[in-house]
Amino acid sequence: MLMCWPGIGAVLFCHAYRIGDTITGANAFPMIQPFRYVTELTRTYFLRRGPLLARGIAFSFVAGAIPLLVLALYIASTLFAIVPQLRATLVLRLDALLPPEVAMAIQTQAVEIASHSWAEIGLLTLLILVLVAQGIFASIEGGLSMIMRCPQERHLWLDNLLYITLTLLAIILFFSASYIHMFIGMVYDFAGFPGGYRWFARKTTSLLVMWLALVMIYRVCYHGRMHIMALLGVSFCVAFLWLLLNEAASSVITSSGQRELIYGFLASVVVFLIWAYMFAVLLLAGGIVIARHSGRPVRRLTASPDSAGRSPGRRKSDFSRL
Repeated sequence: MLMCWPGIGAVLFCHAYRIGDTITGANAFPMIQPFRYVTELTRTYFLRRGPLLARGIAFSFVAGAIPLLVLALYIASTLFAIVPQLRATLVLRLDALLPPEVAMAIQTQAVEIASHSWAEIGLLTLLILVLVAQGIFASIEGGLSMIMRCPQERHLWLDNLLYITLTLLAIILFFSASYIHMFIGMVYDFAGFPGGYRWFARKTTSLLVMWLALVMIYRVCYHGRMHIMALLGVSFCVAFLWLLLNEAASSVITSSGQRELIYGFLASVVVFLIWAYMFAVLLLAGGIVIARHSGRPVRRLTASPDSAGRSPGRRKSDFSRL
């Protein structure tokens, strides 16, 4: 209930600001144009049910993080069987993507599940893991498509193929970041650089990997002509804020006491859910900004029993401006 009051206050404030803007004139105070832009984005976010979409995406993060990492470990074990030299060089760096304490809890659960062989797990369990893992991208695309007003017109089999492809790309990016971090550590150890430079290089690598992932996600979810500078700029800003969010979550967890907060599974889920919700809000807000600066999404008009009897004027009113 407490989480609802900031949203209600933001909506009331936006409406009050619009009334004042109407009375004084749109160009009465040119110095507050950025403030007006932020209030319009906030109003759009709440009117398009952004908090509800953010909760759905956050829950999919919590439900799909462990299955996604388990699949990554299974794929890694298969590669290790083919190329044994990779086993000694791989260092999982999940803490580069999540707050370190939460990453440790998730990685421990995933390693315990993945310690069993393929035959012990069973094909049905593997199928369930794949479906749950790709549910992350299904919820992300659904939320972004709704908040950016983009219709989903693909077939079901094409949707599943796309989500599986995104799952594999996420696993590839995760292991690529791990090997890049390992290579940077080897270079810095060989050159004798201070530890601060190594920390900066790791964070920069994580920022670039997340930037690339966000660019692909926004491009897939928006079915229209995109403004390339808005896409790159918003994706970079969201990735940078995500990096700051990781550091803030890690500081809060550490200062609150690790033994009471992290070793309990329920407390770990609560902390991860709060982090996922805030990241989902950033993701949806970035989608609104990209949609406002891009062209209208492509819409195909198909005849249906409901729309066959409508007049042209009524059909035209169904398409609202972004």
